[in-house]
Amino acid sequence: DAWWRNALGLDAGPFNNSEAWHSADSDDPRKSEGCLGQRQAPVPLLGAYHDGDVRCDGPPGARCRGYIQAAYTNSLKVIRRYAQYRVARSGDAVTHIDATTGLGARLLDDVHAAMIELHRPGLEASGELARAIAATPDSAILTIWDQGAEGIESGCHMYASVPRTGPGITQRRLSVEALTPFATAPDVHVVNEAFGQLECFAEGSLQMAENLVHRKFKVPRPAWIPKDVYESKVLFNATAMNDAPNGGGAPAPGGDLVFAQAGM
Repeated sequence: DAWWRNALGLDAGPFNNSEAWHSADSDDPRKSEGCLGQRQAPVPLLGAYHDGDVRCDGPPGARCRGYIQAAYTNSLKVIRRYAQYRVARSGDAVTHIDATTGLGARLLDDVHAAMIELHRPGLEASGELARAIAATPDSAILTIWDQGAEGIESGCHMYASVPRTGPGITQRRLSVEALTPFATAPDVHVVNEAFGQLECFAEGSLQMAENLVHRKFKVPRPAWIPKDVYESKVLFNATAMNDAPNGGGAPAPGGDLVFAQAGM
């Protein structure tokens, strides 16, 4: 029973059960989305209502059913909290959880209890609390992308630190440099999350692609993206773009990106 949708109408947006969580608008670094609720009991929740396979294909009046993304994070403490349920070290990043084992039943109970507690006010107001409590989950999917996942290992790329002086590209300029990395090959372009500003996510590749076609091929802003969002969230910083020696196709005084210098 997808009670979060059936009873509360929650079908989009994020949720987080950390009392330490505050908006990133705060100037206090301790009060940000970085406070990922790893101390929350019984388990931390950092999910999204719109991420999960939910089916609403029954007869008229039937309730929706399905999965919800309960936790999605790169916090090591949160990952360690959930990793204890990955008992089969088969090399697969995916573990199927059900209530047929004691460990699986515990995880399902803990996640369900955390979800109920987080949504208790709304469930009480709607008169659906008892029904939601009774709708215990019977399965879950636990996915951890790390060094233990064969063929994937850690599917995440982070920028390496570079000295203030010397070889290397600073994080501020890496994405715009990588769009056209070879000064002598202006028609060769790199679009990948590893060099983007949203590393670890496919959106990083899409963002780089949008910057490339907008700058190189003069493709206009898609009509469905508001102008302010496009300029502040999609396009790379104009100052960094202008400062990038290869951004306009001119040879870089210090050479191309490090991987080009290495002959890769």
